[in-house]
Amino acid sequence: MTKGIRTIFAALANKLRELRDRPNNDAALRAWARTEYPELRNLGDGDLDAHLRTMRRDI
Repeated sequence: MTKGIRTIFAALANKLRELRDRPNNDAALRAWARTEYPELRNLGDGDLDAHLRTMRRDI
């Protein structure tokens, strides 16, 4: 069962807050996101990073 996009991005935002001060947090966040939400496995690193940059500005 797939989760809604809002649910996925809310979880990503929460995880981004957790990893904010850790080095190399982008790679850790990508790995976590793809493990937690298989729907994101089809996104390339660049696409996922673009979403993360947008979210980081909003946090």
